[in-house]
Amino acid sequence: MDEKYYKLLKEQFVSKEAVLTEIINLSAICELPKGTEHFVSDIHGEYDAFNHVLRNGSGSIKEKLRECFPDLDPTEISELATLIYYPEEKLASKESQLSQEAFAYYCRENLISLLKVARFAGKKYTRSKVRKAFPEKFRYILRN
Repeated sequence: MDEKYYKLLKEQFVSKEAVLTEIINLSAICELPKGTEHFVSDIHGEYDAFNHVLRNGSGSIKEKLRECFPDLDPTEISELATLIYYPEEKLASKESQLSQEAFAYYCRENLISLLKVARFAGKKYTRSKVRKAFPEKFRYILRN
């Protein structure tokens, strides 16, 4: 190996094993599915429409829901999708429509579904990347 590269490796890694571990980690990352890219144009004065496109990921969230929950009917998929796109509004609406007990049940059931979706959608990322996306106070809930 060229001496200058060897010297650079020695500066960053304490051992040969550390170099091999990094190579394995980087190789594994290269094998993960490609991330979603989003291209939007001509949005002048269209905040609401643009906001909706961002919230629904141009339909990719609904597609993930269909993949994650193949047994749900389209109405149930749309309900869960709306909860993901507009959580504050959807929860406020449900809270005003349901009794306190029914609303608590709704929240529990949907939290379980949302956790399944998060786990399913996060499969294409390393645990480290997913952990960094979480607010620091919630990172502890992710298993190593």
